[in-house]
Amino acid sequence: MPRKYPPLPGYTYQGIHGESNSPRMLIASGITLGLAIVAVVLRMIVKWFIVSSAGWEDYFAIAAIFLATGRTVMLIIMAKDHQFGQHIWDIELANSPFVYQIKWAKGATLVYLAAIACAKVSILLLYVRLFGINTQFRYICFGLMALVTAYCTATILGNVFQCRPVHAGWDFFAPGHCASLQEITVATGALNIASDLAIVTAPIPLVLKLKLRPAKMVGILAILATGFFVVAVAIVREVEVVRAPSFYDATWPEATRVTWL
Repeated sequence: MPRKYPPLPGYTYQGIHGESNSPRMLIASGITLGLAIVAVVLRMIVKWFIVSSAGWEDYFAIAAIFLATGRTVMLIIMAKDHQFGQHIWDIELANSPFVYQIKWAKGATLVYLAAIACAKVSILLLYVRLFGINTQFRYICFGLMALVTAYCTATILGNVFQCRPVHAGWDFFAPGHCASLQEITVATGALNIASDLAIVTAPIPLVLKLKLRPAKMVGILAILATGFFVVAVAIVREVEVVRAPSFYDATWPEATRVTWL
């Protein structure tokens, strides 16, 4: 890897104060995190003070919010202090800002994976509480929990031990051998999409069997259908991940990819 990339035609070197793609990422992360925090706080007010029936699904939701907040803080630090989202020719790849950018990016990825696992387990535990009387459905939920936990854990370990020695994962000029992080990320994205689809569609047959008024049935199905938005976002993210290696200016679209996480 060269220590410096020349600018594309029409661009000039601007250094640490160069153009950045990270503000949109931070705005999107802030808005989605804010909405999630409001939803979980309202949920816990109801669970703790009104119905007094908080369960494990609620505590996993709280854990997911704390992890998501930590990840957003890490993204702010990456953008503010380590040139995350800037053009590759404005970054001295052998210098500390880029090295720290990679370190923080790896850390943010690990926190993101843990947050995803907690959020999905929370949903599945809620399913068990609502529809647990159906033994087959309960086993499906536990199976999905095991799948989510397994692939998130495997991806975390794959990110941590991607390189030998480990520090070669952020020091691109250190001697060593690294597995393809691109392949790990694409595989994780595919499993993420598959598990999202399974989680969204799993309760629909049970809901359809409930004897509800048409208006109430439509309302419940509409709530479940919002999960397909999550699937759509995951698909967009997967497309961005697959496209990333084809960019010469690889550090610029990285912030766009993170926006969809």
